[in-house]
Amino acid sequence: MKEQFALKFLSGKYQGGEFPIPEGQEVVVGRASEFDMVLVEDMVSRKHAIIQVSQGALTIEDLGSTNGTFVNGERLEKTAELSVGDRILIGTSILKVVSNSNDTANKATSRKLSENPVNDKDELSGLLDDARVPDLLALLNSAKKTGRLALNTGKVLGDIYVRDGNIFFATYQNRDEMGPHKALSRIIGWQSGTYRFVPLEPDVDFLFELEEPITQLVSTAQNTFDKFQLISDNLPDSSCDLTISKPLEANLSDLNASELDIFQLIYNHGKLDRVLDLAITNDPGTAEIIIRLIEKEYVIAF
Repeated sequence: MKEQFALKFLSGKYQGGEFPIPEGQEVVVGRASEFDMVLVEDMVSRKHAIIQVSQGALTIEDLGSTNGTFVNGERLEKTAELSVGDRILIGTSILKVVSNSNDTANKATSRKLSENPVNDKDELSGLLDDARVPDLLALLNSAKKTGRLALNTGKVLGDIYVRDGNIFFATYQNRDEMGPHKALSRIIGWQSGTYRFVPLEPDVDFLFELEEPITQLVSTAQNTFDKFQLISDNLPDSSCDLTISKPLEANLSDLNASELDIFQLIYNHGKLDRVLDLAITNDPGTAEIIIRLIEKEYVIAF
């Protein structure tokens, strides 16, 4: 028996709704009222994409939309085959491909989603379990949006500031001492929590702004995040205390400038998480230095 598919809305106006894609039916997605899946919002083109199942294969084709169609975070050039679990971004709607065993999957649907929206605003919000931060940034960049992407893991807050689709600042827990590059590298890999894109506050002002292209910023941040995840297994617990070895038998003259900077931060603050926050080096670079200082008995973790 051929697999039956449906699209589940994870964000946007129609969050929580499902749209079955019957075998042999071509579903046209767009803003115009005559199409099968009508998404009434400014980020959706009049005739945006086509989704269909043919001989058990589910495919999606972008029809030259202005803001693009994204599949698993990648902008769709033309056509792609979809599988259960894949994520599609169209406008502010994130849709997940799910298996549909209901009888409705065998029937064409004429229901217009615009008749029963969950929200009456074009609001980009939802769960990070369903949408990744790079996916959202790619969508905002494509649509040339300006605002703040507010992220919340339930324990930690992060904000990414966007102007005309480009990142110009990022904050982690609103910590003034942390630069935007480090903040972005901590936020970029979050996979649980919530997100919401909101207008910029009128008084938003930073001493300096990020100027690198968004693709470079996201790539560098993702690489930094991934590298730290690998190194962090060799670090003590983030809340542990660090102290200078007494008596200090190792020679300070053997340390380079970066190692001396971290050594001084440990001496002044004594907490691993504070040292990571305050260090000029990025998180994996700081972690590598801390591990070396512990191994060479300059520092003790407890």
